[in-house]
Amino acid sequence: GYCQCKLHVEGPTCSSCKQLYWNLDKENPNGCSECQCHKAGTVSGTGECRQGDGDCHCKSHVGGDSCDTCEDGYFALEKRNYFGCQGCQCDIGGASSSVCSGPSGVCQCREHVVGKACQQPENNYYFPDLHHMKYEIEDGSTPNGRDLRFGFDPLAFPEFSWRGYAQMTSVQNDVRITLNVGKSSGSLFRVILRYVNPGTEAVSGHITIYPSWGKASAAQSKEIIFLPSKEPAFVTVPGNGFADPFSITPGIWVACIKAEGVLLDYLVLLPKDYYEASVLQLPVTEPCAYAGPPQENCLLYQHLPVTRFPCTLACEARHFLLDGEPRPLAVRQLTPAHPVMVDLSGREVELHLRLRVPQVGHYVVVVEYSTKAAQLFVVDVNVKSPGSVLAGQVNIYSCNYRCGAMNSLVSPQRLCQVPGWIAQGKRLIFSNVKGCTPTFATHLENWG
Repeated sequence: GYCQCKLHVEGPTCSSCKQLYWNLDKENPNGCSECQCHKAGTVSGTGECRQGDGDCHCKSHVGGDSCDTCEDGYFALEKRNYFGCQGCQCDIGGASSSVCSGPSGVCQCREHVVGKACQQPENNYYFPDLHHMKYEIEDGSTPNGRDLRFGFDPLAFPEFSWRGYAQMTSVQNDVRITLNVGKSSGSLFRVILRYVNPGTEAVSGHITIYPSWGKASAAQSKEIIFLPSKEPAFVTVPGNGFADPFSITPGIWVACIKAEGVLLDYLVLLPKDYYEASVLQLPVTEPCAYAGPPQENCLLYQHLPVTRFPCTLACEARHFLLDGEPRPLAVRQLTPAHPVMVDLSGREVELHLRLRVPQVGHYVVVVEYSTKAAQLFVVDVNVKSPGSVLAGQVNIYSCNYRCGAMNSLVSPQRLCQVPGWIAQGKRLIFSNVKGCTPTFATHLENWG
């Protein structure tokens, strides 16, 4: 005996909600509440939700209980987008975060930075480079306040900056450079020195930095190792070890450098934000494509394998119908990672495939395809077997990704389940492929 269920309830004992419904409640006159899925953001455009919490099945870059919002770092939710939303292209230095807003993906810029992606300085401003806090050594002085002796021979120091370079010798082995440190978001710095060591052995030196207004006890001293180099080279103090960086607050500071046998060009103060720039890690949001411009960084997606389920390959069909007339099949393999697929094009196309189902059960039809067409197409699918015809549709999204695409047969707004009593064979008919160039391989996936 079957129980008489409420409108949106099913099962022998009326213990579960029908598809497209959830939250079985005895106080509900219809038994269950309707799912509130936003189809543009759900996988395969299905309106189904989970029975327990009502959450919908969202595309990769879509969030929210109803799949109606883009995840942080993404924008422009579209039905035709296989992943749901596009990745924000915010400049990692000019934007305050990776989040963008609006239909065009406008980023939130830092102060005095402009542009949709925050890639341009405001008028009368410029983007500083790593060496913008740069101090010429030849502009320094000796301990007694005299000007330094400096050279300007391009053979001794190729491409020196400004007027020349300081000659660190036994006569001049101690120089003082005044550092005018402006307001900064941090106070930790490393020192970079550009130098030439024409000798054959490393030269040891020291740098001491102290405030012009402070006491000697506030001085910070580090060792410098100048490796042999006849070409201009850089040395960072401290290096990549565990030594603490220099702590320098805004104001006037003095850097004292002691060394012999090297030529010094300039000194750079490098803020911590530059050498420990975790915020500058490049966010990767775009999926890897098999066509189009080269991609330096992309997300390589992979689908879960479904070949352990009964499947049929489109390339095994004998022909397809174009405007009702049989036409020979053309096959393509887009990349070595893609399977061999049938290339279909035309306004009215039908492809007939045969599939053997080994056992009784509920199944979902899954279609694997790839297409460069920059729009969404809807393909009609008829699943025929003796005594029954199941009609549904499959969304064909623009998909030139290396992973290809997979979508399920939906009718209407829910996953189509093949009746359990069909056990011997099925005939899959793909039709109404209008103005599209999809390539198909099909799978029948056991649903329960």
